Amino acid sequence: MAKSEWNTAIEQAIARSSAEFFQRLVEALAERGVASTRSAIGDLLDLRPATLAAWASGKATPAVDRIVDLARASGIDLDWLLTGVGSPWHDAEVDELVSRFRQLTPSGRAFVLEAARMAARRGGTKKKAAVRKRAPRRKRTAR
Repeated sequence: MAKSEWNTAIEQAIARSSAEFFQRLVEALAERGVASTRSAIGDLLDLRPATLAAWASGKATPAVDRIVDLARASGIDLDWLLTGVGSPWHDAEVDELVSRFRQLTPSGRAFVLEAARMAARRGGTKKKAAVRKRAPRRKRTAR
């Protein structure tokens, strides 16, 4: 592939990525009741409609720090916004758990991880809890 063909292919991939990013942003905001017009999104996120139009068409790509700011301001999960993988919304319990875990000492972290592993082995996960049903206990008869 010639250098110009390579550059064209890269530019097309970046444009596609920018347009997909913008579509995810619109989709997530629509779930929260924000009109999907560029002016409504621009007002909410303090962006010019022309900037949003450039992102939508793939003619411009938002800077990484701008994407991080948008994710924080809107409550949209950054990984999902960038990749489309996972869920668009933060899970407050998971965020709190991660925050508290980061504050622990190494031995505290090891303790929490082992407790989580034990709970998972005993059926403490959502998946296993839904599938696993115990048989009713039989009443003991007095002898």
